[in-house]
Amino acid sequence: MMKPVAALAALLLLAGRAPAQTSYGSVLGTATDATRSAIPGASVVLTNVGTGDRRSAVTDATGNYQFVNLIPGT
Repeated sequence: MMKPVAALAALLLLAGRAPAQTSYGSVLGTATDATRSAIPGASVVLTNVGTGDRRSAVTDATGNYQFVNLIPGT
């Protein structure tokens, strides 16, 4: 009887240390031209075709952009 109780206690103690799952996503990328050079200041639009939701971003000095806290779509 003690083994199942000890195992349950250990599981409960370790559960607090488990990383939480998140229900949000991210999209990161780099805008480049045909010569693979970064495109700073480019407008990037991300569209969820299921909902029509649109987000926009502008690339940084190295062509990088990011969209964070995205709700998963279908």
